[in-house]
Amino acid sequence: MSDSVKDWLPGAAAQIEALGQTPLIAAINHSVWAFSVIQLGHLLSIAVLGGAVLVLNLRLLGLALPTVAPEEVERSTRPFMLASVAGTIVTGFLMTLATTQSSLTSTAFLIKMIALLAAIGLSVSVAWSVRRPAGHARQAAKVLGVLATLVWLVAAGLFASASNLGPGVLLVAVAGFALFAAFLPSRRRAYGIGISLILLAGFGSTFLLAPTAAGDVLTEQVSIGTVLIGLAFAALLWASEMRHGKPLAVPPGRIGALGSTLAWVTVAAAGRWIGFS
Repeated sequence: MSDSVKDWLPGAAAQIEALGQTPLIAAINHSVWAFSVIQLGHLLSIAVLGGAVLVLNLRLLGLALPTVAPEEVERSTRPFMLASVAGTIVTGFLMTLATTQSSLTSTAFLIKMIALLAAIGLSVSVAWSVRRPAGHARQAAKVLGVLATLVWLVAAGLFASASNLGPGVLLVAVAGFALFAAFLPSRRRAYGIGISLILLAGFGSTFLLAPTAAGDVLTEQVSIGTVLIGLAFAALLWASEMRHGKPLAVPPGRIGALGSTLAWVTVAAAGRWIGFS
């Protein structure tokens, strides 16, 4: 069985297809400009949402606005985040209704939806952690963060194993390596080698192996293997720092910020692949 919304949720897919036959959606599909305006609104909402989330995440990772308190950054970006989440959901739902035949059968679309759910959950978790540093709200933020991380792992696993989509997960692996470097800045040379290996593996699997039937299988295997190697490589670097008597300082929210950023990278990468699936 393939992986798509229609395969995973046939009942919901049937209801969405029925909504796609309504006069409003028919008018959007027959309009020269309506769908383009909705798509533009969707892209702008995602851009604003990604920017608002990224500013807070980079602050928590120590890569931007070092003189501004995280609470102030979260308070300033909150209105943009809430408005853009609403805009993304509304415009995305309308776009899905207007393109049910292609969206509901697309593996990349399913991955994007799962990753989007994880990204929003992780972003909310990070914001809660910054805004409410103690009490039950902080515990709820941690639980939400763990659940959202598990959802993101499902999206990443699908991305790595799906036919013709495997190379896309390499983009997420590269982003993860670049962001994880914030934890261990003293190991930049090792990270440079690691990222180079990931890029070479992605190039080889995409352009040298993919043209053959066996290459399609190898592409998936290389993608999965590269991510696993990357995670193991990061763990070894972490352990190396600990062995040398340099305990890893992880400020509150940094892990969540890293996960949130990777989830949004997954959303962007899956969205880029929708047109090719």
